[in-house]
Amino acid sequence: MSDTHFFRPRPGGFFSLLARPAGWVFLLALAAVSCGALYLQWRKMRTYRETPWQEAFFLPRPEYVERLALGYNAWSADFLFLRAIQAFGARFYGLGAPEETLDAIYNFFDVISTLDPHFLDAYKFGNLVMGDEGGRQDMALAYLEKGQRANWRHHVPWYEASYIKIWGLKEFDNQARYYVRQATKCPDAPTWMERWGHYIEQESGNFKVALLRWAQTYALSAEGLDDLSPKLAVMKIRTVAQEWHRKILQDACDAFFKDRGTPPKDLRQLNEDGYLPPIEVVDVERLLADLELLANAGQKVSDFVGELVDNAMIMRPGPLPCIDPPGCEFVLGRDPGVEGAVVHTMAELESLTMQELEVLRGEIDSYYKEYGYFPLTVDGLQAKSMGWEISIPEPYGVGWDYNSFTGRLNSPIHPDF
Repeated sequence: MSDTHFFRPRPGGFFSLLARPAGWVFLLALAAVSCGALYLQWRKMRTYRETPWQEAFFLPRPEYVERLALGYNAWSADFLFLRAIQAFGARFYGLGAPEETLDAIYNFFDVISTLDPHFLDAYKFGNLVMGDEGGRQDMALAYLEKGQRANWRHHVPWYEASYIKIWGLKEFDNQARYYVRQATKCPDAPTWMERWGHYIEQESGNFKVALLRWAQTYALSAEGLDDLSPKLAVMKIRTVAQEWHRKILQDACDAFFKDRGTPPKDLRQLNEDGYLPPIEVVDVERLLADLELLANAGQKVSDFVGELVDNAMIMRPGPLPCIDPPGCEFVLGRDPGVEGAVVHTMAELESLTMQELEVLRGEIDSYYKEYGYFPLTVDGLQAKSMGWEISIPEPYGVGWDYNSFTGRLNSPIHPDF
């Protein structure tokens, strides 16, 4: 049999359609209809594939789900918790209205906690989903308060609520203090949890209280009753004193700007114009020397902390010194988006200058690549960061040294930068 006969379509078979033009038309029409049907099916099925991710979180009220569990509450809570983890790793957000979705997510975790009120990992994960990722810290706090009522002797719900207040909302108020205090009372609380209270006092402006607490921590460390190294406690005491001085100077700068509409030239002008009267601050070197003296003498330092802090308080006029690092000084600078002067240490301002020079030099290079020549000036040159365009001022307020022919940019204060 020849090859021609081997490939000849069998009469009446499917491939016999290829022997006639009408067959080709039929096949093309069939292919077009099939593609259209597959496309419509894909569009229809796509909605079915996406919808369950959203609808899976629209559970009935917790009391109804508890009845449906038929007594297998802990098992049902574990199953729902695993479902939440799967959804979080896939596509938790972007489905429907954000508020509607978050309300459903809150109810989902509320169901888990109703089925198993002592499921501590659910509270931690719920805070991550609703607070950290969802941006609804109020919703996360409401959920954690339910966990606090059911697990008041476990530090986890108190710790998570403290984290929201301190690091998420930056609210250093009595509610934050309450959460930290309750967490430290729990038998399973880590020892470092109490130090969050020190940080709250520092950030809320109660520097003397924060100083007293860190001095007490130093004393307990020296006595072997706190696992924090005494050297770290000394660093924290210096940090509190440093931020205390910075806050006083910044308040004076803000008052100057409010009264005159322009920022002060330097700290000397603030002092000469009467914005830095004598004020009570701590002599940190004296305090640390007294603490170390008692500790080396084998005394119970914790009994004398309050007295030592009071004895170290002094009235100090004029520009307050920078404490850390030793030998550094406070200076006034400019920050993007801030109208008045900002108090920095010299080391901070030098670092800020380097960062802003790198940003602006990158923008100058981009300008040259796009237009073939360097910009005539860097005044108002916009730096693109995270999708936003921001103006980068010279940190010292004196302008940049810029050569439009070479594109070279330097700081007049630090020409070597």
